Amino acid sequence: MLPSLISDEDRLHAIDFYVDVAVTCLTAVLSCLLVLRSISRVHAEVRQQLEISEQRHRSLFEQHPDAVFSLNSLGRISSGNPASEHVSGYSSDEMIGRSFTDLLTPENKPVMEAHFAGTMEGQAQNVDVTIRHKQGHSIELNITSLPMVINGEIVGVFCIAKDVTERNRAEEERRATKEQLESFVNNTTDAIYSVDAKGFIRQVNRAFERIYGWRADEIIGQSLAVVLPEDRPFDADRFAARVRKFGSLPSTETKRKRKDGTVFDVSISVSPIHDKEGEILLFVSIARDITENKRVELALRESETKFRLIAEAVSDFISIFDTMGNHTYVSPSSLSLFGYAPEQMVGKFSFDYCHPDDREYTYAAFAEMMATKSPRAVEFRHERVGGYVLIEARGIPQLNEEGEIERVLVSASDITERKRTEELLRQQDKLAIAGQLAAGVAHEIRNPLTSIKGFAQLLRSRFTEYDHYFEIMLDELDRIEFIMNEFLVLAKPQALNFLQKDLRVLLQRLLALLETQAIINNVQISFECEEDLPHILCEENRLKQVFINLLKNSIEAMPTGGVVSIEVRRSGPQHVEVLVADQGCGIPQERIPRLGEPFYTTKEKGTGLGLMVSYKIIKDHQGDIFINSQLGQGTSVKITLPVEMKLPVEIAGRSGRP
Repeated sequence: MLPSLISDEDRLHAIDFYVDVAVTCLTAVLSCLLVLRSISRVHAEVRQQLEISEQRHRSLFEQHPDAVFSLNSLGRISSGNPASEHVSGYSSDEMIGRSFTDLLTPENKPVMEAHFAGTMEGQAQNVDVTIRHKQGHSIELNITSLPMVINGEIVGVFCIAKDVTERNRAEEERRATKEQLESFVNNTTDAIYSVDAKGFIRQVNRAFERIYGWRADEIIGQSLAVVLPEDRPFDADRFAARVRKFGSLPSTETKRKRKDGTVFDVSISVSPIHDKEGEILLFVSIARDITENKRVELALRESETKFRLIAEAVSDFISIFDTMGNHTYVSPSSLSLFGYAPEQMVGKFSFDYCHPDDREYTYAAFAEMMATKSPRAVEFRHERVGGYVLIEARGIPQLNEEGEIERVLVSASDITERKRTEELLRQQDKLAIAGQLAAGVAHEIRNPLTSIKGFAQLLRSRFTEYDHYFEIMLDELDRIEFIMNEFLVLAKPQALNFLQKDLRVLLQRLLALLETQAIINNVQISFECEEDLPHILCEENRLKQVFINLLKNSIEAMPTGGVVSIEVRRSGPQHVEVLVADQGCGIPQERIPRLGEPFYTTKEKGTGLGLMVSYKIIKDHQGDIFINSQLGQGTSVKITLPVEMKLPVEIAGRSGRP
């Protein structure tokens, strides 16, 4: 049998062999187990790394501040991050499956389609498009597209969209601002140029070329010294030092030189431009040619000097108003004309000096002048210290370059005396007319009056029993004849016989004649006279006529009775004053200035000739009449007569003087 043929030694060797084989196999199995375990551990680590990488990419996708879209090969949205939802206004569920071009405005769709096609060919693309937000407003995007490659094949596109709406708006504003600034710099009439810290010109505008005569390509790079006059070589250093010290240089007048060597006047302001470190990088200067302004200013100064010389030399009042009517200049003549110094009137509202009754129509004339822009003249009463003076003022508007009123030149003169003279001439004309009329009437009456007087005397001699009646008739005819002679006085001055008379005696005799008429009208006459009154040189009958007229007017003004007072007193060393006052109805203030005019009367049946004749008689005696009255309180008449008269030679010879 076979086992018996194997020796024990061989058996032992065989056992050792199988044992070794078993050990080897077991070792191999253990090694395989260890390898399998290691492989399993590696796979776990790889899976863990993949999960971490996926989480990182997802976090980057979801947390990316810009919108990220993934598109499939057809251009439809397969995913989008939260930022894409914010940009488009649509949720992920609403976007997935839609074509990306559906989000765009119509004019941007062809642009995006071309952009997508280029990316699908493996090229990264960048494009600006505008999408329509879900709420309807537009958003501008800058899109960067990258191809999506899997296993070496492009299967889609990643789109990273950045909202550039505000950036584009800011860039547009910066561009517009830059264009406006460039337009302003190039089109302004002032020369603008920049100089570096070393004093070299770096940039100039068109106005610089026009004013200084240098072209830009000629002057840029040159030292600023080429435009400095020989007598101002340190202007640039001085201006730069002031800018460094104070931060800028306000408008300063100096001189500069053109390319042709001519020197002209300029007004220059300088501002610095700093770098990031705060150092001055450039000095920017703005220069204005003021040569013409200087010439005009000099001409205006000379014109103003001449104007002031004229204004201060003439006697007329000259003033300049602003458009509101305030005095801005007043000539020195204001002191002599109104009693106010110029400095008292400058700055004041001119119409405050008008008489209250004249203020409305004076201001209306000023408003009309301002509206029509044409000269206007007006007469009014202007306040002066202690009263008012009548002036004639003429305003002339001064227009500026735009045709608007800048100020008003006013000249005024005192016309009080002229008006008084004109009034006297008018009165004389009226007196002449009244005199001619009176002469005609007197001439027509005197002829029949003479016949009546003659027949009355003839009948008186035949009918002696009626002598007292004829005496009355003849006295009345003499009275009519006397009145007719007074009418003739108006037409032609008569020879006057001036004699020294006692005014007290003259008035006492006159009062005796009027006493009966006063008693009939229930009027009392009070008479007071100072002692030792001087005699006056007068024509007695004519002066009586004046007082008869005044007393009759006073009596007639008191139909229910009253008191008429007569006072005679001195008025200074050379005049005597007679004051006649009643308690009658009075005269309206507005009618007093017209008293004494021919045929102007306040009485119902009056003719106005009585006061007219009285005024003329007092004037012939070189005296004055003043009338003052108040309604319901009465009227007072003051007559002032000189003690000595300055008579012409022919009258003085008949005056009874030694």
